[in-house]
Amino acid sequence: MQPRSMSRIWAVLLLLTLAVPCRSLAAPESSLINAIRQNDVAAVRRALSSGHVQLIADDTGTTPLMYAALVGGPEIIRLLVDHGAQVNASTRSGATALMCAVSRTENVRALLERGADVKARTSNGGTALVAATRYGNVNAMKILLAAGADTSSPQVRRALFAASFFSTHPNVREVLRAAGVVATSSDEITGTVLDWTRHDVATLSKLLTVGVPPNEELPMPTVSLPTFFMAARDGQIDAMRAFVEKGVDPAQKGARGWTPLMFAASAHRASIGTLEFLLNHGADINPIDDDGRTALDWALTRGETDVSAFLRKAGGRTNSVPAAAPPSIATPRSAHAAIEHAVARLQPAGAAFYARTKCVSCHHESIAGIAVKMAKARGVKLDATIASYSVTATEQSWRRGRDAALMGEFFVGVATVPYGLLERIEARLPPAPETDAMVVQLASRQTTDGSWQYPNEIRPPINGSAFVTTALAIRALRGFAPPVHRQDMESQVARARAFLEKSEPDDTQDRAFKLLGLVWSGASAHQIEKEKAALIALQRSNGGWAQMPTLDPDAYATGQALYALHAAGMAPTAITYRRGADYLLRTQLEDGTWFVRTRAFPVQPYFETGFPHGRSQFISTAATGWAVIALAYTLDYQGSLH
Repeated sequence: MQPRSMSRIWAVLLLLTLAVPCRSLAAPESSLINAIRQNDVAAVRRALSSGHVQLIADDTGTTPLMYAALVGGPEIIRLLVDHGAQVNASTRSGATALMCAVSRTENVRALLERGADVKARTSNGGTALVAATRYGNVNAMKILLAAGADTSSPQVRRALFAASFFSTHPNVREVLRAAGVVATSSDEITGTVLDWTRHDVATLSKLLTVGVPPNEELPMPTVSLPTFFMAARDGQIDAMRAFVEKGVDPAQKGARGWTPLMFAASAHRASIGTLEFLLNHGADINPIDDDGRTALDWALTRGETDVSAFLRKAGGRTNSVPAAAPPSIATPRSAHAAIEHAVARLQPAGAAFYARTKCVSCHHESIAGIAVKMAKARGVKLDATIASYSVTATEQSWRRGRDAALMGEFFVGVATVPYGLLERIEARLPPAPETDAMVVQLASRQTTDGSWQYPNEIRPPINGSAFVTTALAIRALRGFAPPVHRQDMESQVARARAFLEKSEPDDTQDRAFKLLGLVWSGASAHQIEKEKAALIALQRSNGGWAQMPTLDPDAYATGQALYALHAAGMAPTAITYRRGADYLLRTQLEDGTWFVRTRAFPVQPYFETGFPHGRSQFISTAATGWAVIALAYTLDYQGSLH
C-alpha cells in the first residue's frame, strides 16, 4: 500500500482517537487562567469581580485553585478561596490544590492557612507530604509535617518511603527521620528502590541489609530485568559487589536470554573493569540470547572498540552477522523533493504508532513532528489531515497524566516530556496548563550535579545520555517556565550550564547536545565557538557524522550535528553545512527514508508501522526526522543546494 493511502487510513483512525469531547481548564475561563499564570493579582481580582467566571473544575477535576497552587502566588490563592473556591476539592484521582502546591512553599502555607486538609489522600495513597518528598522540597515537607501530615497509615508510609528513595534531593530522608518516619521492616519499602539508590552504595547496602530482595526486577514494556543488569550497564562495580554479596548470580540469564555481560559490553560508557568483575565472578563469556547474539555481538554494535578487543582476547565469539544496509538512491533528489518523500513516510508511520500504542514517543512523534512542521512551514507537500496530530496526541497524553505529574510521578519518562516540549517550542505554540504541569515536574528531577539523568534506558542512541536530557530540560525550562517559577528555573539552568561546561562528551550525540545546551542556556560566545569547533572536527571526509568514532556516518548523527550547528549560528550556506546536507541527499533511500541499524535492547512491543527497516525502524524513523530537519533549513536559502 502506498504511503499516501496509508496516511488517509491512519488519519481516519486518529480523528476517531483524538476527537474525544473534553473541556480544557483554559477554555471557558481563559481570562482567569491567563491571569493566574502571569501571577497578575489585579487581573485575577478583575476577573473575579466581573461575576462571569466560575471556579468549577474541568473534565479532569482540575480547578482554577489547583492551577493557581501550581503557577500562581499566595495572594492569588487567597483571592480565589475568598471568592468561593473549594480549598479541598479533588480531581478524579483525589489530588487536591495542596498537593499541586508542593513545588511552591509559600503556596503550601497559604492553602494551609485557608483550611487545606493536610491528610487528604489520592487513590494510590499519595498525599501532599508524599508529593513534596518526590519533588525534594524539604521546606514544604517540614511545614506539612508540622501541620499534622499523616505518617502512620501503612499505605501512606509505603508511599513516603518510596518517594524518599525516588527523590533526587539528598536531604529528604533526613527530614523524615527527624520526624520519626523510619521504616521498621522491609515490608514498608516498595518500588524499585535498589535501582533508585544503586548510585549511593551506602544506602543500597542498608536496604539490602534490612531485607529488600536483591533480585529486584524493573518492569519494562514487554519484559522485566534485574536491577543488577542496570548496575552492570552503568559500570557501578561497588553496587554490583553489594548485590553479589547478597547472593545475586553474575552469570544469570534474564529475559530473552540476556546476561549482565551483554549489558556491560554494549553500554554507553562500556568499562573493561566491569567486564573483568563479571568474568571473575563466574559470568560465561559466550551465552547466546534469543536472537542469537553473544556479548561480543552486543559490543560490536558500538564498532571495534577496546571492549570488543578485550572480549575477543578473553575468548568471546561472534554469532550473528548484521544484514547489509539497503542501497542508497541512485540519483540524489533536490532537498525539497527529498523532504517531500521522507515526510510521506514519516506521517503515516507516526500516526500508526500512536494509534496502536497511545504512546507519544520521541522517535515517531516528537522528532518526526518537528520535521513535519518545518517542512510544512517551507511549503513542502504533506498530508494536512494529520499534520498536527503529534501535538494533539501529546496534549491529550499530558492531560491524562497531569495528576501523576503534579504528584511528582514521572509518568512518561524524563526524555519524552522535554522532546514533546521541544516540539511545541519549534512549532511556536504557547504555554498551556498541561505544559506548566510538565515543566514544573521536569524541573524537580534535576540532580545535585546540575544534570538531568535518564535511568534504565537501554535503547541507544535515542535515550540514555545526560547531555541530551540536560540540554532538552534547559530548552524546556527556558521556553515554558511559568512566571512565578522563572527565577528558580533560571538558577537551575545556570547549574545545568555549569554541568555541561565541565563535562566531556563521549560521542557525537553528546557533543551536539552539549553545544545545544550551551546555546539554549546562554553560555559565553567563546564557550559556544569552542564546542562548535569540536563538533565540526568530527565531520568525516564524506560530509557525514558518525554516532561514534568506531562507526560509519549515518543520517541520525548527521542530522543532529547540523541541527546543533544551525542553532549555534552556522548558516546552511556554510561549506561544513553544505557538505553535511549533500551527504544526507546522497544517502537517502529510494523509498524516501534513511536507514540506521538499531543498537537497542528491544524492550518495546514490536509491530509494523508501515515504515521500512523492520526492527531498525524506530531508530531509522528518528534518523529520517533529523535528516528532514537539517535539510529543511537549506530551503531558506536560494541556490544553497540543488
